[in-house]
Amino acid sequence: MIRPSVRMLLLGASGGLLILAGQSCGSTEPQGRFEAGQISLTATTTGFDLDPDGYLISVDGQDPFRVAANAAVVLNSVTIGGHTIRISD
Repeated sequence: MIRPSVRMLLLGASGGLLILAGQSCGSTEPQGRFEAGQISLTATTTGFDLDPDGYLISVDGQDPFRVAANAAVVLNSVTIGGHTIRISD
């Protein structure tokens, strides 16, 4: 069974607006055991004077990775459960 969860976060930034939409999805086997899930992140930035190198994203305190100002990334094999996503410039 698929259990989707969608979250959207709006952040005001100097000269623009960052919209970071995240979607997670996991499934269970017939016996009820959980499998790994997936997190889809989409950064959409509007306004003027956009940051040319995008944003740094960190999941659960791990090393951050860069996402362009208008881009999408999919994180696979994510453990089922709550996660902390940090966004920095």
